[in-house]
Amino acid sequence: MISAIRLEFFKTKRKKIWLTLLAFVGLELAWIYVAFRNPSASEIEIGWMELLYQVPSLNSILFPVLAAVMASRLADLEHKGDTWKLLGTMQSPRMLFLSKFICGGWYMLVSIFFITISMLSFGYIFHYEGTPAFDKYFIFFLFQLFIALEILAVQLILSSYIRNQMIPFCIGCGGAFLGLLLLFVPIKILQYLLPWGHASLLFLVYLVDWNPDSRIMKLAYVPIDFIAIVIVIAELVLLLILGSSLLNKREV
Repeated sequence: MISAIRLEFFKTKRKKIWLTLLAFVGLELAWIYVAFRNPSASEIEIGWMELLYQVPSLNSILFPVLAAVMASRLADLEHKGDTWKLLGTMQSPRMLFLSKFICGGWYMLVSIFFITISMLSFGYIFHYEGTPAFDKYFIFFLFQLFIALEILAVQLILSSYIRNQMIPFCIGCGGAFLGLLLLFVPIKILQYLLPWGHASLLFLVYLVDWNPDSRIMKLAYVPIDFIAIVIVIAELVLLLILGSSLLNKREV
């Protein structure tokens, strides 16, 4: 398994995946800086919570697109070289799929870790009041990682099974729009069933009140939805099993 994972990293060496990650992470950090760079007195008071309130909404748009690009890069190598069956003679389809997932998951983990650290750094740069709730930021990191891995699994299944990579990419973009829509129009059945809707279930902070005249918002922490966590993990496991099974039956 280790050699299969190392092979996936070697195959992506010239795909410049790090440049893609830097572009997405750079875009998100630029948005955070522009949106938070001139905090008012009330924003300085609730700044640490506001980051946990605003950033997940942006992630619900960017992560599905990033996952679609990542999965496309990982699967396109085999489509272009017609090496699905060739690799299947040296390793099981299950191992091939999981090694690609772990490779892509590593890139997603590094991206989310860097974003989380940057959020904390921005909070200190903007002189937010008090100290951050490090436990909440750690939970934020885990929740964002679970959601990103789940969406990556969906996209990797599509990219592995569909030769034309524009189709999975368009589905990923549509999923990003759907995830954003479900943040504002909560449809519980879709939030629980669709991977793109899980972002709305794992928010740590919610808006209690907003005064448009004074432009002051009140935020509060949300109790953790343990049912949603179980659903996310269960769906991720099922997707990995499904992806391995479909790849095993795939005809090239």
